[in-house]
Parts: sequence; C-alpha cells; structure tokens
Amino acid sequence: MEAVERTAAYKLLSMAISYPEREVAEALESRWLFFQLRSLLSRYDDLLLLIRRAEEEYSNVQDLQVNYTTNFDLKIPLYESHYVVKSDRPEEKGRFLFELEKFYLDCGVELADRDMPDFIGTELEFMHYLCSENQVEKQRRFLEDHLLNWVPLLFKRVEGEGVRFYQHVIKLIDRFLAIDHGFFHEV
Repeated sequence: MEAVERTAAYKLLSMAISYPEREVAEALESRWLFFQLRSLLSRYDDLLLLIRRAEEEYSNVQDLQVNYTTNFDLKIPLYESHYVVKSDRPEEKGRFLFELEKFYLDCGVELADRDMPDFIGTELEFMHYLCSENQVEKQRRFLEDHLLNWVPLLFKRVEGEGVRFYQHVIKLIDRFLAIDHGFFHEV
C-alpha cells in the first residue's frame, strides 16, 4: 500500500468511527465515505466485504447517532486507557494519558482541549498525520505500542452487542491495522 493510500485510509477510518455529525454525517448520508473506502481498499476483498456490510447496516444519521450515544457513551468505551490501564487508580490512567499526549507533542501534534488523546478517532487521525509527514518509525511505534494493543479488544467487546454498523467498522479498522502493520516488514 502506498503512503498516500495509507494516509487517506487512516483519515477515512477516523471519520467512520467518529460521532456522526456535520461532515461525518454528510459523508455517510451521501455514501461518499463508503465509496472512498471501497476505492482506496479495493485490492483487499475482506475489507471490501466489511465496507459493504457496514453500508448495508447503515440506515440514517439519526438512528446512527442514537446507536452511537447509547452504546459508546454508556456501555462500550472507545478509549485506549479503558483497555490497557489495568489499575482503577485515577493516577495510573492520568500517567498513561500524560505519556500518550507527550508522544503526540514530541511528534509535533498539539491536541485541542476537547480531544482525548486515547480516543480511537484521535489515534487514527494521529496515524493519518504521521503518514502524511512520512514519520515511518513513529508510525510503526505508535501502531505497535497503541492501536494494535487495544483495537482487537474493542472489537471483541462490540462483537456481542447490537451495534452492527459499528461492529463492521471496528472490524474493518482492526483488519486494516493488521494489514498496515505488514507495511513495516516490506520497507
């Protein structure tokens, strides 16, 4: 996969897992997001199948917003710290988030006040940035130290829930990360 394709894929996947409002809602309603993902990932049959399934499960933005809020705000966290910080002590989670944000800053990225550094959309957007800046070693490190450590756990968590659209999206993200990890063995 070319660097420009990887960059675009991370951006689109970040959109797909973000709360469906404004530009994300428009990209879903117009089917633009599905079209772009299919075009970009056309050589991967298993990814195309997941994109098609997500599109089939999509009905409208309002239903998706309710589904997102009901499931991800109340039951299934979309935050890395929930899956990797084993302690219930707030200072452990705080230390994890501090180190993660420090890594972002070391790479030249300062988060907006509203962004949580361990939100899946933020982490995918960060990979988009690293790819666009051709920071290959930092991409590998972030992928291995973060995304690959918790996204499979998130997928297992959503598998049994009634979030069919997002089940396919998260599985798509999980599979894409595994494929992208192979990029580092080709370089």
